[in-house]
Amino acid sequence: MKVLIVSRTVVERRRCIGALVRTNDGYQSLRLMDARILPTGAFWTESAPFRIGELWEIEQGPAASIRRPHNEDVLVYDYTLSNSSFTDPQRLDEWLRFHLHKIDPPCIWEGSPENLFGGRLQSTRKYNGRGFVTKADLPEVSTGFWIPDQPLKKVLYEGKASYLYDNGLQKARVGKLKYIGEPAPPDQIPAGTLVRVSLSRWIELPPYPEACWLMLSGWYGML
Repeated sequence: MKVLIVSRTVVERRRCIGALVRTNDGYQSLRLMDARILPTGAFWTESAPFRIGELWEIEQGPAASIRRPHNEDVLVYDYTLSNSSFTDPQRLDEWLRFHLHKIDPPCIWEGSPENLFGGRLQSTRKYNGRGFVTKADLPEVSTGFWIPDQPLKKVLYEGKASYLYDNGLQKARVGKLKYIGEPAPPDQIPAGTLVRVSLSRWIELPPYPEACWLMLSGWYGML
């Protein structure tokens, strides 16, 4: 199976690798899990070779267990670099914008962050809070792509970057996204930029119930 790497994010000291695979009708999102570390799959070490825009031939199988909404998980047993055709940021951005509507289940959203993940996000605050989903109302996917209609501005909390959705006088219920990408985060991501978003693994952060939290994985194209 040949896959296109579309994200590489930081999970503590490991890396989470997102990809797209072609299907008979379009494309499907995958989360590649390393079956060599744990038979049930694990995130990759920092030295994992996968880079955004590369095409890899992988030997894969279904995840040992899947807990919704992380339906994209697959186990990877072996892999070989096929080519680096889309490592140019502009070319990858153009390719994604042209093909994203062919991904099934659908995972491309535009406008306010409240539209992400089918509008199922709850918020920690009345305005500009962190988004999360609970088992009471889960989306079909845990990864996706977003074209915000307003700039995203970087803020630092305890030295870690998040982005705020700057919507001027309009107040959005969900407006803060933790950044988990590997490159250094820019001060601002312009409106109209194609970005990737995801939901964290299940975690309980009191006073909230066990939930999956909205995160910003990265951006495409030249900023």
